[in-house]
Amino acid sequence: MRISILATSDVHGYIQAADELSGHITPTGLSRVSTFVKNRRANGDSIVLVDNGDFLEGSALATFLYMNQHRWTDHPLSAAMNALQYDAAVPGNHEFNYGLPYLERSVQQMAFPYIAANIVNQQTLAPLWQPYTIIERSGVKIGIIGLITDYIPRWEHAANVSGLAFLDPIQTAHQWVAELRPQVDILLLSYHGGTERDLATGLPTEYQTGENVAYRLASEVKGIDGVIAGHQHKALAGYVGEVPVLQPGTRGSHVGELSFTVEKDEKHHWKLVDRQVDLISMEDIPEDGELIQQLSPWLEESTEWLDSPIASYLDRSIPELLHTIQQTVTGEAVSAISLFETTASGGPVTMKQLMRNYTFPCTFAVLRLTGQELKESLQKAFLYFQLTEVGRLTPFRKESAASESDMWKGLTYSIVNGEVSRMEMNGRSVREEGMVTFVCNHYKTIGEGIRIFPKHAVTNEIMIYVPDLVAGLAVNGQMTLPVQTHQYKTIH
Repeated sequence: MRISILATSDVHGYIQAADELSGHITPTGLSRVSTFVKNRRANGDSIVLVDNGDFLEGSALATFLYMNQHRWTDHPLSAAMNALQYDAAVPGNHEFNYGLPYLERSVQQMAFPYIAANIVNQQTLAPLWQPYTIIERSGVKIGIIGLITDYIPRWEHAANVSGLAFLDPIQTAHQWVAELRPQVDILLLSYHGGTERDLATGLPTEYQTGENVAYRLASEVKGIDGVIAGHQHKALAGYVGEVPVLQPGTRGSHVGELSFTVEKDEKHHWKLVDRQVDLISMEDIPEDGELIQQLSPWLEESTEWLDSPIASYLDRSIPELLHTIQQTVTGEAVSAISLFETTASGGPVTMKQLMRNYTFPCTFAVLRLTGQELKESLQKAFLYFQLTEVGRLTPFRKESAASESDMWKGLTYSIVNGEVSRMEMNGRSVREEGMVTFVCNHYKTIGEGIRIFPKHAVTNEIMIYVPDLVAGLAVNGQMTLPVQTHQYKTIH
């Protein structure tokens, strides 16, 4: 007998294949996943469907549903999961962005277990939700233990996780595997966290901070038959020793599959004889029209909301809006931004314009650099601009990426003949041997290009997406901001 565990992760509320900002068709969307799952069930396959977290937050639709929660009784995204007939789901770190009451309300409407063994009451240490679930298929018992990265308190607003403790996922896995293993025929960990090492070589793929420990789970926790991971938005599948491990991408780009072949032994107990791991792209899978129709009223309204004004000034206020967002969420006085979208014409600033200026994942990083490192970074950033024949600065040097440009608030500097000659932060001189702290889009520490800030300089990451923050800042649907004109002066 063959049993397949199908897994999604980091869907982030993306239902349709059409991109929310451009309208272009993408190879993603839960509607594609829905068709794939329906086809597998129609073929008579014995499947278990699991979501590995970060489902309820991220897309414009998800943000719009949060802002309009007074208008619905059953969460439309929970209803979408019910429509796909998920068998279990694990919370992701972004599930807490809207606060615990909102999450609890969403979970109550799910027609399947919500599992997390290492999220517990701070006082009693009792799990907030059930730690695991046991699912039966043709007499075969499949146990799934839910886990999540314990880094959440470092990112999340304290009020959103008040009264909760996030236990070490490895220690927690050891505890619950010991209890559950005798009860089941197949045992899996569904962990909303990433892989910290290459699955094949075991070599580190990132700084070993403890944020991601899927490799350690697969290699150290004995008695498990597979690990579902996520959080990093990677699409990968492989083995750590004999333990299959997968990450199914993001936004429904892939479905991960753990396949197990079992047969009865001489004592008529189920015995695992083979295990396989696979990653299936949804690119060629058509969308499920029934699922889109189910959510169509909310999809249409969220599209209209993207085009509605959120700031009541001309587009030159966009930089000030971006600075205000970054300073508000981090409390830092100095802010650096990049303008990825510079084609906006005069008129009100819309959410769509704002989101175009933040590349995914749209979280925020606080950086600490030496004055010398900042100086070198500024000189590279200046290469993004070029002088016209009449001596004016113009953006977008052809060989440069938009993330290589900078607009600063709280920092002034002079460049003479391509060299930084003076730097001041809020009126105070910056020395090369001194230290400076500022906030920027986290993308600027992980992207490609000649002028990305070094990842080692990141002292804190705020895991809040821009649309969510704007929703919190907005008053009566609009944000009122001072207009600030940014001027550049060239010295020959």
